[in-house]
Amino acid sequence: EIQVDYAKMGLWSVGGRNRVIHAFIGTLSFSRLPFVRFGTSQDQVGFAESIADMLAFFGGSPRRITLDNLKAGVLDPDIYDPTINRTFAELCDHYGILADPARPASPKDKGKVERIVQVVRELWKRLTAVHPAATLDELDELARAWSREEYGRKAHGTTRIEPRVAFDDIERPALRALPVEAFIAASWSMATVHPDQFITVAKKLYGLPASLIGKRVQVRSTPGFVEIFHEHKAV
Repeated sequence: EIQVDYAKMGLWSVGGRNRVIHAFIGTLSFSRLPFVRFGTSQDQVGFAESIADMLAFFGGSPRRITLDNLKAGVLDPDIYDPTINRTFAELCDHYGILADPARPASPKDKGKVERIVQVVRELWKRLTAVHPAATLDELDELARAWSREEYGRKAHGTTRIEPRVAFDDIERPALRALPVEAFIAASWSMATVHPDQFITVAKKLYGLPASLIGKRVQVRSTPGFVEIFHEHKAV
């Protein structure tokens, strides 16, 4: 199992202007080895890309991922039948992972990752103080080195084992191999077909059959491809 969460860090200059930075944090439940990725967004694509980066960092995938009920992952929280965001659902299908949303207002359901949030905030303060001109990508690399060589080399307070040792010796061999094909996060959106038969997606126009005028369609967008569906059929 991997538990994941987002936490607000602070302001940082991105592209010449100050932006609010959030940390995506993942923690392997057995070894407690963490993964940290800094970013400016918690949208569906950024969330899926963060998970894909995390699995690449660990070199394998678990059978279950426990997450909070943020919209990028869960559209409609429910104990027995939650509605999963389509981008996140595609990621789970790609890696063969079961999505296990925590119960609303139940932080103990993902207590392992919750307990490391303050540690990551302290890491953010230290990295930004020591590297004031670093980009987010550079801070990400520093955070990954911290995970492997600093946090991972200290005995965990609960397990009494170094996370890196527990990961290398026991947990990593138990992870499933990653798919050969890389995961490409797609953004899903809705659009209404206008009387001129067009919809607008990312400031571009796409023409559709006249029979769809006034209808709502689903749009799946990746950097190189756009698919449009109506009633679950590609149009």
